[in-house]
Amino acid sequence: MAALTFDFPALKLPAEASITIDNETIPADGTRPAVLKKVSGKWTLVEEIPVTEKYPSRYGGFKQAFDNRVVFVYATGGNKEENTWYQNKARFDAETFLYRGNGSIDVIADKDFIPSAYADRNVVLYGNASNNKAWNKLLKNAPIQVLKGEIRMGDKVLKGNDLGTYFVYPRPDSPMASVGVVAGTGIEGMKATYPNDYISGITGFPDLLIFNVDMLKEGIHGIQVSGFFGNDWSVENGCFITE
Repeated sequence: MAALTFDFPALKLPAEASITIDNETIPADGTRPAVLKKVSGKWTLVEEIPVTEKYPSRYGGFKQAFDNRVVFVYATGGNKEENTWYQNKARFDAETFLYRGNGSIDVIADKDFIPSAYADRNVVLYGNASNNKAWNKLLKNAPIQVLKGEIRMGDKVLKGNDLGTYFVYPRPDSPMASVGVVAGTGIEGMKATYPNDYISGITGFPDLLIFNVDMLKEGIHGIQVSGFFGNDWSVENGCFITE
């Protein structure tokens, strides 16, 4: 645990209150919420959790990308087969969301995506850094980069045209919005992302999932990386299981 908040006003505590946690006793103001954050391994009272870190409105899990008036943005910068596939995939997910969740989602081409026109809205990108023209507007500095033939995860590079991924990451121009990614490193990897179980209410997904096309027939055995970014949304401080 990296941070937590105590709602002291709801507890109707006296003005002079204290919190004992991990054998530490911290004086606090009982008339206002107390926000605790671990700093250098020690619990410390802070005014608020920085929005650049994980906090209740943006804490991760891939499915959270589909909240907050999400818009789907599909790639048009690849070859004809890639462009057609990603457009159809985005439309398929939107139609699935319509009948499962009774919600209508905007589906647009990457060339038509203007960040200011969709301010503070979640975005799900269909495509990778090589073919989705909106990628650099939203994920240029993300620790996960999906390219043709490879996925870069921090210092780790996974190669192959049969890799697919789902992940969620903060939208850089918003304190609350997130960016989701549905992408493959090649045609085989794209087809590996075909199932859209992430729209089902009974499924759970981590921040990041990287898999190969074998996942379609072998299930968990096709997963190469699964886990969560650190509280600072980094790979280095995250918790991942790798093949």
